[in-house]
Amino acid sequence: MRLPGTARVGIFALFAGISVVGVGFYWANTRTLVPVDIPVTLASGHIQTGDFKINVKAYFSIQVRLPYDAGPGCGEASSLRTRRLSSIGGQLIAVPGWEEPTESGVTRGTYLGSFWSKPGLYNLDIEVFSSTQSLDHCRPRIQIEASYADFDKEESIQAYSFFFVWFVKLWE
Repeated sequence: MRLPGTARVGIFALFAGISVVGVGFYWANTRTLVPVDIPVTLASGHIQTGDFKINVKAYFSIQVRLPYDAGPGCGEASSLRTRRLSSIGGQLIAVPGWEEPTESGVTRGTYLGSFWSKPGLYNLDIEVFSSTQSLDHCRPRIQIEASYADFDKEESIQAYSFFFVWFVKLWE
């Protein structure tokens, strides 16, 4: 028994829609927009991330995060002093814009810089100069995170796949 032409078109449209949504979600969900989010100690010494992979071209920021709900004195870390980063995986690090470096090569505060990434394998080594181990009760984390615009771009891909399916459904 042979299916009528409209039934074949409908089945094709259904499978095309499922495929587009599936591929769109898979692709968007495999993008690494937060490649590093690990707990650290702020004692004098080195913070090393080990190797991590970035699989998207994006603008990333490097920060030490202190949750505000972690306890008293956890919202502020202006006493943190680290060696200013110059590059990560060969990509230049932009010097923090709103926090002035103190001495040569030293950065104050939790914002450590930002960089444009290309897909590849990276690692990060930060030298902490300050005696800020007292902030360890705040559960500090080192985080490398893509910009809002890059998150929005990935979410747009998912939305476009839904619109495509909706358009195909209307076309049926």
